[in-house]
Amino acid sequence: SGYIFINNSLFKVSDYGLYKFSNIYQRVNYSYITYNNSYLYFNISLTNGTNGTYTLLKFTISPKINENISSLIYLGNLSLYANTTKVSLPYKNLTVHIVKRKENNPPRLKVVLYIEDNKKVHFQALGYDPDNETLRYFWDFGDGKNSTLQDPTHVYSNYSHYLVSCKVWDSLNESDKVEFILLIVNVSPLESYSIIRRDVNNTYLNLSLKNPFEFHVGGYINFLDYQNYRPPRSQYYLELRPNETRNLLIPLNITKSCDIKWNIVYYPLYRNKLTEKVELKYYQWNFKERVDVSREREEEKVYTYLNTYSRVVNISTPEVVIKIRRHYQGGYVVLRDAITVKSLYLYLGVSLCGFMVGLIAVLTVIKRRRLIR
Repeated sequence: SGYIFINNSLFKVSDYGLYKFSNIYQRVNYSYITYNNSYLYFNISLTNGTNGTYTLLKFTISPKINENISSLIYLGNLSLYANTTKVSLPYKNLTVHIVKRKENNPPRLKVVLYIEDNKKVHFQALGYDPDNETLRYFWDFGDGKNSTLQDPTHVYSNYSHYLVSCKVWDSLNESDKVEFILLIVNVSPLESYSIIRRDVNNTYLNLSLKNPFEFHVGGYINFLDYQNYRPPRSQYYLELRPNETRNLLIPLNITKSCDIKWNIVYYPLYRNKLTEKVELKYYQWNFKERVDVSREREEEKVYTYLNTYSRVVNISTPEVVIKIRRHYQGGYVVLRDAITVKSLYLYLGVSLCGFMVGLIAVLTVIKRRRLIR
């Protein structure tokens, strides 16, 4: 165990840990390695002792300044034990030289974002460094909140205008910055929507889509987590002009009660740059609707008999009327006629017409007899 002291005003320490390609890496049974600004602390234990020279600990340092300068990296409080016996170990410190570059190319930055459910914004910092250095980021979301992540997500509390900025640095503190106005507004891709159940087996999602923006959009309707329902397609595409509306009726093919989940994505058909370095990719809205599948009427059970065997006829379709007639022919024989609702209406209509014709004929005969008298 021990400490490695590093001048943190000159160097940045990263990628520290055990050296996994060491010949004795598999014999490490305990390790604790941490970095605390000015020193790297390590505590490592092996299963068996060993002789020889091995690499066990590795770390990366990179300069924070671009100057010709040297700095000492040295060990402190180094302790080595064989079981419980302390072993004396010779060691030496290391001098690191920083050589000034002839030229340092500053990083470059672009920002991409997409907005979810109007207030949730996903930011992406597309930083590039010509010298292939590790970059640091700082986001200011314009509402008093910030982040040091490269690709943060932030939820705004209010609909308003926000001055958003992102800054990037390389290891030598060269930087680039992007700043832009972000408009958080309450918009919807739908005029309305509803779940339509025409009968037990046919359920539809009725969408009245609209484009709330002043630019042409392409759009996708994506269905998610569909296990107990099965739309014909998992994704539907459409294009809408500014302020255009369009209706869409989608079969859901529901097998049992479930949540219908879908999202709607609108993106500019022509690249929508907020500034030269900022691009809005798309808007996304998420929806969920619970659909309970219940029978139009309770299932009827009609018991019929054939000799000594019994069976159950289940009648569950509300559009079918079942009529059962029984005739005895050496045993019970069941004759079952299915009459649809349309057939029933037609039968009633024809019967009513026949009744009216007969009534008119009778009245006509009575009238003639009176005239003869």
